[in-house]
Amino acid sequence: MAVGVRIVNLLSSQGFLKANRAGRQKSMVVRLLDCCLDPGRFCATLDTMLPINTEPLVIEQGEPGILRLRGPLTMENLSCFQSALRRGNAPILFLDLSEVPYMDSAGLGSLVSAHISVQKTGRRVVLTGVNDRIGKLFEITRVESLFLTFPSLPEAFDALLKSGRA
Repeated sequence: MAVGVRIVNLLSSQGFLKANRAGRQKSMVVRLLDCCLDPGRFCATLDTMLPINTEPLVIEQGEPGILRLRGPLTMENLSCFQSALRRGNAPILFLDLSEVPYMDSAGLGSLVSAHISVQKTGRRVVLTGVNDRIGKLFEITRVESLFLTFPSLPEAFDALLKSGRA
């Protein structure tokens, strides 16, 4: 008997878990526990267990050093974001977030990680188009001082060209 089934049976016998007619709640808990206990099965089981409507993250690279992101920056789409970051080597990396409605903690962590890795190579990350929701996230987590931010790409170009840093 799987460990998840044993845990569910114990919870049921103690009155902590009741199943609906089809036993769906019990089976979902069993699958979730099995995922936690066997991480190799996590992704496949979670995909069949929870219908999550995730919005895709689209990354456009026009000019070298400029990445335009469209869609939320979340754990589900970090790999394509991180791949795009690794492909660039411009002295200043502009990330246009004007079409990013939100990000989760994994997305925030990837931005901080990008800042650190780019800074180690003597380069810089500039964020543009940060909306109020993401700005509040930066403020709450106290990372707003890490990033040079501008309302838009043209304003970032103007400010950096005038200061002689580009």
